[in-house]
Amino acid sequence: MRRKLLISTSGHAILHDASLIHTRPTSYHNSSPLKFIFGREPNISHLRIFGCAVYVPVSPPQHTKMGPQTRLRIYVGYESPSIIKYLKPTTGYSFTT
Repeated sequence: MRRKLLISTSGHAILHDASLIHTRPTSYHNSSPLKFIFGREPNISHLRIFGCAVYVPVSPPQHTKMGPQTRLRIYVGYESPSIIKYLKPTTGYSFTT
């Protein structure tokens, strides 16, 4: 899914970068700011590359047994380890799941 992203995604990219800054070590300390706040290293296993393809589950009223269970979308960030933000490629609208 390597394609040029919409100009409207630049705001999502800045927000994603800002959230990543909190998870990396600083030049003054060997630990990240989140380690100082919570006392343990943050879990980064949920992170994805900005603009990569993600498969989002189709909500139960919209899918059928024989139809697709997921849809291809574009990853633009996260709100928590279990909630991601994505774009619908045809419209450019942002959603969470």
